[in-house]
Amino acid sequence: MTDRTWLAVGVLLLLFAIVAVSMVRSLRAKERSSSASVPPPPEVPDAAVLGAARTEALEATYVSTTTAQDWLDRVPGHTLGRRSPARVQVHDAGVIVLRTGERDLFLPVADLVDVHRSPGQAGKYPGGEGLVVLRWTLRDVDADLVLDTGLRLRHRADADLLVDAVERLVADRDDSTTPTSEEPR
Repeated sequence: MTDRTWLAVGVLLLLFAIVAVSMVRSLRAKERSSSASVPPPPEVPDAAVLGAARTEALEATYVSTTTAQDWLDRVPGHTLGRRSPARVQVHDAGVIVLRTGERDLFLPVADLVDVHRSPGQAGKYPGGEGLVVLRWTLRDVDADLVLDTGLRLRHRADADLLVDAVERLVADRDDSTTPTSEEPR
């Protein structure tokens, strides 16, 4: 190879490195900005607070968290936008998403809005009804933010199990908060 070829290869590698560093810096800045404007999600409580487990720990991939009904608007703050292997489990107190290498996520039963299947979300688009999406409210003093958290379960039967368990959890919560029509005597 000639000297010009080596020079061209060196310039291309340098340009690639500059672009890669710029992208990483931009993503980190966006994550810091989002962390400042989005409140942190609730911490996973102790086992005593969680109550009975309604499912076993199910193997999944945590895809991302987006603003509700905008499957491309990823929330990067507090590592909510980072994809990771996870285990998800439904308890009486809510849903726990234990993420490998990232911050764990707890969705209290009071904050769960619904659960549904989706063909995709920012970070993963398997098609069909390949993702389970948990819609929940992130409570804050200033304003509440409704979010969608996407999970790709390893086994289809586990996805059906998760959807059923969360639907029952939300229904049980709603039944316990619905006042009865009978007046006390």
